[in-house]
Amino acid sequence: MKTVKPSTKRLLVIMGNFGLIFGSFFVYFSLIVPTFQEIQELRIAVSSRQSIHAEQQDAEIAINNLQGEYTDKVDEREGFSKNLPVEDENIPSLLNQFQGIARLSGISLRSLSFQYLPLPQTEDLLLRPIGTIRVNVSLTGDYASLKSFVSHLETNIRLMDLSSLRVDGGAGANPNNLVHNLIVDVYYQS
Repeated sequence: MKTVKPSTKRLLVIMGNFGLIFGSFFVYFSLIVPTFQEIQELRIAVSSRQSIHAEQQDAEIAINNLQGEYTDKVDEREGFSKNLPVEDENIPSLLNQFQGIARLSGISLRSLSFQYLPLPQTEDLLLRPIGTIRVNVSLTGDYASLKSFVSHLETNIRLMDLSSLRVDGGAGANPNNLVHNLIVDVYYQS
């Protein structure tokens, strides 16, 4: 066997080391760097999706809050509409309310008449004026029933003002039976 000179050995070892160094550079730049870049791109994509998801959750929360506020406003408006209903539902509703209150109070309803009073003029175009219906009510019954009737008017959900009350002498055979004439102002949204 031939022996290799020590200088050739050194040269071969040095060349082998350079080959390993170039091989490691080749592996690093051809395999590791592209994979690392792909990982970075995936991290950026995940981060952007997470931020989009967080923004969507914030938008959902804001929408739910607005929806809750809207529901509260609708509930407030419905409650307000019971106090001041719109003009279309006035007369039948009032007739039912006065009949119900009279029946509840134990007093007889003789007559009802309704009169729309002129609407007040407002300078603000956004505000609608509040209209008034004047109701002339004639009742027959004793004084305790009249007190009950007026008490129920005061506690009624609808806004009403008792403008005038006149009590006349006995009606019919019973001296306790009095004739009561009331003028009630009832309010509505125009």
